[in-house]
Amino acid sequence: MKRVEHLDSCFRLVCRRNVEEIKVLFHDIHVPACVFKCQSLVVLELDRMLSCSLLRDRTIHLPNLKKLRLRLDSFCLRMMGNLLSSCPLLEDLRLVFDLLKDKHDVKISAPNLKLLDLEMVSAEQHNKIIIDTPILENLKIRDSSSFYYFVNNPTQLVTAYIDFIYGRACDWLGADDYFRVLAQFVQPLSSVSNLDLKCSIEIFPYPDPMKDGAMTFFHGLACFRTLLNSNFAWDKLLMSLQCVPNLTDLEVTMEHNYSRNYFGNWCAPDSATDCFLSKLKKITVRQLEGCDNDLKLLEYILKNTIVLEELHVYVRIGSEHKEDVRKECKFCEALFKLPRSSLTAEVVLFGGYIKSSTNALKNGLLKKDQTQF
Repeated sequence: MKRVEHLDSCFRLVCRRNVEEIKVLFHDIHVPACVFKCQSLVVLELDRMLSCSLLRDRTIHLPNLKKLRLRLDSFCLRMMGNLLSSCPLLEDLRLVFDLLKDKHDVKISAPNLKLLDLEMVSAEQHNKIIIDTPILENLKIRDSSSFYYFVNNPTQLVTAYIDFIYGRACDWLGADDYFRVLAQFVQPLSSVSNLDLKCSIEIFPYPDPMKDGAMTFFHGLACFRTLLNSNFAWDKLLMSLQCVPNLTDLEVTMEHNYSRNYFGNWCAPDSATDCFLSKLKKITVRQLEGCDNDLKLLEYILKNTIVLEELHVYVRIGSEHKEDVRKECKFCEALFKLPRSSLTAEVVLFGGYIKSSTNALKNGLLKKDQTQF
């Protein structure tokens, strides 16, 4: 009790000095109500679960706050509107939702917000998150269960990091309605120049002659990072790239042990998208297993990227047993001998035992590198 009273006294003293920044990094520190009435505050970061009593009407007045970091439970969500309306200048918001056992509708409305970072921890229900932030520029979401909606399309959005498999193993057979809502949420992100998408590639727009309606184009998207669960998912990705005509940097991570779950021979498409032919300058492919389908995929990439400057390949064939080392060397040599449309493209292999490039192979060298990538 004395410790709490002492901390309250310290907080009150700090607030009376009209500080502009308060950060509490310890989970077990009590935060008094005076912190939420400190009108001079510009930055407030609290790495602990709040008591909902702090967020009740007439207890919050932060007219100059621009950056806010909070961890909230189910009870605090009910006061979300009061919290945000009390911070009219807010530009940077990070919220961690923890232990949500009941279903909630959460509206995040902030007219001046430029950066929004949302993390859902231990949710047991499909919550509904509504985002009303007309000038948002940067968006980050880590959540494997909620439904997300924009009130209006985020036309000023520049970067987006969307992780819809956060905190669990990939479930590529999700319910149709969940995928449909996620797809509807992703389509308005068409203004972004940098997109990191961790979910089934099927939620990303792609041309479908069987469906009516205009196709969504991501004309400004230059850097795209995503996750695939099989070589065959590349077919979906390649179709989707028709909607990204100006892409210059593509990074794909293959889901762990993808080749053990998908059998058969992958067949390359008959044609390539425009961005493949004339725009892509850098491609990174992670977590390959060194199988024949991987070589077919890489052959297709090198044949259809006319202006490619860099291809980075990360492969894990096994541990450092002699047989695995031999297989890795064989895969490396086969990769570097693949024909290339871009004669200036540099191909770099990052393996468990080998790190080498096409330039090294020209000199008859395969560089042993124990560094783990």
